[in-house]
Amino acid sequence: KFFDGMGGAYANILGIIITATVFVSGLKALGAVDAFIQILINNPSLAGIGATVGPFLLAIVVGSGDAAAFAFNEVVTPHAESLGMSIENMGSLAALSGAIGRTMSPLAGAAIVCAGFAKVSTIDVVKRTSLGMILALITAYVVLVVM
Repeated sequence: KFFDGMGGAYANILGIIITATVFVSGLKALGAVDAFIQILINNPSLAGIGATVGPFLLAIVVGSGDAAAFAFNEVVTPHAESLGMSIENMGSLAALSGAIGRTMSPLAGAAIVCAGFAKVSTIDVVKRTSLGMILALITAYVVLVVM
């Protein structure tokens, strides 16, 4: 009843955020998060690459850039200072990388809708967007980390 007045889209977004939180909790329980943070602390030069590639790959897998960015920013970004990056740059990079990954995900809602209109598979849609998204990912890394 709470979501009836706000619409289904709001409920879906909250559902994605809740799902991302549960997913991160699972990764924490497995020790994957601590291992990832330890790798970045031991190799600070990899922090920018981790903040770029981590949310990007997570967004491709789950089909949501918001969930990927939320998960990464909740777990890794608070450690940005110890990794040699500012919190603002790491958080922005994670959000942008998540959005780029969602655009390349065959599980994303937009890819499913577009594929339905075009009467093709979502993989065909991803084939058309992948080169541009990889170039955008590289550009984001260069602008937010290298410069």
